[in-house]
Amino acid sequence: MKQPPFSPPRRMAFTLIELLVVIAIIGVLIGLLLPAVQKVREAAARLKCQSNLRQIGLALHDYHDANSNFPPGAIYAPAGVWGHSFWILILPFVEQQNYYDGFDKIGNTPNSNNCTGWVGGGGNAHNQAFVDSKVIPVLLCPSSPMDPLYDFRATGNGPTKVFLTCYAGIAGAKDGPSTVQDGDGYLSRDGVLIAHDPIKLTDVSDGTSNTMAVAEQSDYCKDASGNNIDIYCRAACTHGFQMGIAPGDARTFQMTTVLHPINEKSYNATGVGINCGHNSAIQSAHSGGANVAFADGSVHFLAESINIQTLYDLANRNDGHVLGDY
Repeated sequence: MKQPPFSPPRRMAFTLIELLVVIAIIGVLIGLLLPAVQKVREAAARLKCQSNLRQIGLALHDYHDANSNFPPGAIYAPAGVWGHSFWILILPFVEQQNYYDGFDKIGNTPNSNNCTGWVGGGGNAHNQAFVDSKVIPVLLCPSSPMDPLYDFRATGNGPTKVFLTCYAGIAGAKDGPSTVQDGDGYLSRDGVLIAHDPIKLTDVSDGTSNTMAVAEQSDYCKDASGNNIDIYCRAACTHGFQMGIAPGDARTFQMTTVLHPINEKSYNATGVGINCGHNSAIQSAHSGGANVAFADGSVHFLAESINIQTLYDLANRNDGHVLGDY
């Protein structure tokens, strides 16, 4: 009988060299694709951040429609002690009515010590428990690497975690007509969101499309050794988004007077790492600039290369300066 021709057995697996080549090709592809994926992810996060600021800008206008003025940047409690911030005042306009209703805005709950925004030791016990660990997503930039909660126990101020937003109200600029300098930096009342006093649309004589209202503070500061520091980079400092002001205390939580260029991230800069200073910078985790909501409700990405005088002019509502390009 005729035998069939001999044929070698079929090979069922890769050789070691072939496997190494495939792994190398996959590694190259991952190396090429990963930066693109990261860019897409950051672009989406930046758009979400802009969307949040747009909601905040609209909330300021809704508040104005309801009250005939923008909210003060922060207020005293009715008894003349530590009050609360404009963030509390606009909560109903960012779909946070339940939070607004549950927060003691008068200082009349048990052990409140007549305070509203101060929730540390000796402050408002009801609000201390109420705000504990609550995060409000619309007040966060998704690009921010910082923890949105600060544990008061780290400073011995009370058993609660307070929420720190990624945004701050603009109180004016270094060269504003009302600006004064003290040991904590430069303090202005020439912006849209200032301490105690509400501003009307008609007070924004430079034009609402030319005046900033709320800006980003979403990245770490750096100390002299290059270490990350978060709490002094945000206008809330360590005290939470609800913290307001008190008579006789110059600190202006939730607001900043513009002194530094965009994306200044030095903890040692004037008015930053000292006593919750007045001049925490407009800065972000985005490359090249930061998002800002204007008083007309629009949102712009301002480049960190913007002329510092133009930035000052955008921060002041009433300086009468002609704006440069931005």
